This record gives sequence, C-alpha cells and structure tokens, in this order.
Amino acid sequence: MLKNTFIIICLVILLSSAANADTGISVEAFYKNITLIDAKNQNGGGGTILIDMNSQTKAAFSGSYTAYKETSNIARKDFDVSYSHATYFIGILYEPPVEFLERHNFVWRNSLYGGYSRTEVKIEGLKDASAEDSGFAMALNTGIGYNLTQHIQLFADAGWQHSFYQGDLNDSNISGFQVFAGVRYSLSGSKSLEDY
Repeated sequence: MLKNTFIIICLVILLSSAANADTGISVEAFYKNITLIDAKNQNGGGGTILIDMNSQTKAAFSGSYTAYKETSNIARKDFDVSYSHATYFIGILYEPPVEFLERHNFVWRNSLYGGYSRTEVKIEGLKDASAEDSGFAMALNTGIGYNLTQHIQLFADAGWQHSFYQGDLNDSNISGFQVFAGVRYSLSGSKSLEDY
C-alpha cells in the first residue's frame, strides 16, 4: 500500500510539472552497487526522472533494484540464498555552481532522497528461515558529472542509504555505502551551450 501511494504521488507531481512547456525534464539510467551491512554486497541498476526547479536544483524520482546470490552451508547442507533490495525515492538533486569544475564541463552533484524500500532474503528449501520487509528509507549522495554534450551527462556518485524496518528485518542493519555510475539525457527544457 505504501509503495502504491508513493508511486501515485510521484506521478501526479511529474505530470503537473511536465505540463509547463519550459520545464526541463531529464532521465538517468545507472549501474548501482550497494554494500548492505546485513544483506550483502549487491549489484543492479535503476533510473531517475529529473524535473528542473531552477538552473541548479532538480526534483528527482528514482527507483532501483539490486540483488546477490550465494550458496551457504546450513546444518551441513548447502542452500541457495538470494538477497534483493528495491528502492522507490523522491528527492532533490542540487548542482551548486563551482567555477573551476564548470570551466571543464564538470558539475558537483548532491542529492537527498526519502521514500520506500523493500528487502528480501530467500533461502531455497527453508521457507521459514526466509525474511522480507519494507518501510521508509533515506539516502544521501554526492558525486561528479561530466557534461559530454548539451543533452548528455556522464556521472558517478557515492553515498549512504538506510532503511527503517519494523517486521522480519527489524533487528537487521539494512544500511550501507552505495556507488552509482550512469548517464543522463535531457529530454526538454531551454538550455544554451553557455550552460556547459
């Protein structure tokens, strides 16, 4: 229910912002690695929709999915164990003006997110030992972007994410360091070459 409500709110904000023809809209696709303290080092990817609020600040709607599989020996028997972590975030991306970076087509990226996450730990053949939980999550990231063209930016970010759970994983620490690498493509908005 929380996930569906969050997605509906994001869509309403996105569609109302997109109604303004001058509003800049960009999309990002990224690779993600996150080292969750009690849910392993996971790899995956995701995407973000960005809506310009002004020349340096963007509203961000982001989702990602990561996973990891291993074989564990439990009571002298091997079991396949799979870990997964999904996030659905809304937040702010801020790119402050830094003259030295701008002269070389770089930008300093900073983002703060809040939203929903879901984590699952599945042990094949031991359903009672499996766990899943969902709840509020937040993330703080910083990184660097390179404006390759007027519409394309390559970026790398790093940061910290923390999930707050009250169910199966209440006693687990589902937080950790995360890194991203990806590309942004600007779909619309009024930008001049002087911006890069």
